[in-house]
Amino acid sequence: MPDYYEILGVKRDATHGEIKKAYYKLASKLHSDKLYKEAQELDRLEKKKKDGELLSQSEEGQMAELKEKLTKFKEISVVYKVLSDKRKKSQYDRGKYEDGDCSDELELLREEMSKFKQEMKRKEIFNKIKIMYCLKGQKLIKEEAERLKKLFEQIGKMGKAKETEEPTECEYVSTILKLLNNIKSNEYEKCSDIIKKVTIAADDITSLVQIAIAYDRVEFFKLFEGRIEISLNEILSYAYEYQSEEFLDYFFNECLDKFNINYTDEKGNTALHHTLKWLDLDKSKYQGFVKSLLSKGARLDVKNSKDETPFDLLVNYATYFSR
Repeated sequence: MPDYYEILGVKRDATHGEIKKAYYKLASKLHSDKLYKEAQELDRLEKKKKDGELLSQSEEGQMAELKEKLTKFKEISVVYKVLSDKRKKSQYDRGKYEDGDCSDELELLREEMSKFKQEMKRKEIFNKIKIMYCLKGQKLIKEEAERLKKLFEQIGKMGKAKETEEPTECEYVSTILKLLNNIKSNEYEKCSDIIKKVTIAADDITSLVQIAIAYDRVEFFKLFEGRIEISLNEILSYAYEYQSEEFLDYFFNECLDKFNINYTDEKGNTALHHTLKWLDLDKSKYQGFVKSLLSKGARLDVKNSKDETPFDLLVNYATYFSR
């Protein structure tokens, strides 16, 4: 059996975080955002060759290149799947792990690509919001330095300064950054304790809720309920964007009667558009979601910006799985 640790470039005592970081670093080098389309292209070329058609020299070269790239991605994906799972990792470390069935390689690749893409999207929104607060904090630190300078001048002239017990803006921004990290790291108790002690502004609640949705943390979201100023439809759109399944479960069980079923996002998609696009990820669960939406009056004829209706997506889905 190959050395999985060597493939990822980590030590045998590497932490879960180090293993995850190494995997995403290698996947990024392979331009993983293009891999699924490349897998389809390889599938097309192999079928063409299998059917007896001659491939051009450039097609042969392309096929060899794609095979090498996709084989490497599948290899690191299988390795990560084992080393990121405590039970499988333990079996591997004891020499008792057996490779699973990977007969449907294109489907496996699509599954891994979907997970990788969502992880990248989560990191992107987290870093975007975190940088925004860091820049705000830097600006406030400069202002605080000026304030302290004037304070020391006041002490020098008067022998004392005006007392204040109010937390500074710098401290407040630092608190928001802590909350962002707590949500990302799934540290519920720490987050809850801070929220009980600090009054969070509406705009900052919106940022925190976005991160809670991106990382699929329903319990963190509930900490802010009653103080969230964005609509349920916008929240649902975020949940679809980040494929946050726990949020979708929560919304379909608790909030289905509270939002506009036929609300369209900036791309013209309704909740039914999104749900039908997800059907192949988890058929039984999303079939239930589709039924719930239809029972509440979701329309099949609403066109999005690509001129697709939910009915079109339903037909495409049925056609794909009837092959």
